[in-house]
Amino acid sequence: MDIQAAHLVRLLAGKSDPSGGGGWLPLWMHARDTAGILRYLAQKWLPEAVRHTLGLEEEILYKLVTFLGMSHDGGKMTVAFQSNILRQLPEARERLQTQLVLPDSFLNRSATPHAMASEAILLELGCPPGVASVIGAHHGKPQQDGLNDFISEQLENHPENYWGHGQEAIWRAMWQEMLDSALQESGFSDVAELPALTIPAELLLTGLLTMADWIASNTTYFPLVPVEETGDETDYPARVECAWERLNLTAP
Repeated sequence: MDIQAAHLVRLLAGKSDPSGGGGWLPLWMHARDTAGILRYLAQKWLPEAVRHTLGLEEEILYKLVTFLGMSHDGGKMTVAFQSNILRQLPEARERLQTQLVLPDSFLNRSATPHAMASEAILLELGCPPGVASVIGAHHGKPQQDGLNDFISEQLENHPENYWGHGQEAIWRAMWQEMLDSALQESGFSDVAELPALTIPAELLLTGLLTMADWIASNTTYFPLVPVEETGDETDYPARVECAWERLNLTAP
């Protein structure tokens, strides 16, 4: 574990308060929320016929959806995203800026939307293309074909969006920390253990991840926390269990 990277990951923003009330959700919490709901959807809500179509053993399916939830917003771990969202959260921005430089402007910030950046980062870290493509499509739009060109365009043509100037090593360390946490939480020991997916499985898992992300982004079920707090591991698994009970989805 890179201690500095692990510490900085806890300071990254995942959600801000749309009402301007000053609350926020650390990125690591939104990842845990999404992973927990996604696993419940797979275990308790997914119809058997759909489960069969996925072509995955039950244990692998549950491990995979946990990984998808934990890593789906890796593209928010970029200097461009954090600089933008933290404009609304000055206290959190000041906390992060003690150790990282967050520029006020970018030449082309829109070139790296976070779903696209999530896929690029996971491909860079060695994830199977099918798994990475599910994450890249979790806002309803699959990314472009041509994986090598895709990585080259994103990481080589827009480095200022991913890690700014002179900060590549620490942002890459945070990506690795995110990946390691996702693997550990899901029960995989290496990206090589992630399964290859059929096209139908990719499509179904994308829909399931999109649904889980919507639910985890609903503050009725997953409330924001005060901006002066960075979250507490002891809130889990109760935070997800409570949300699932309140959600009360109709069983298949």
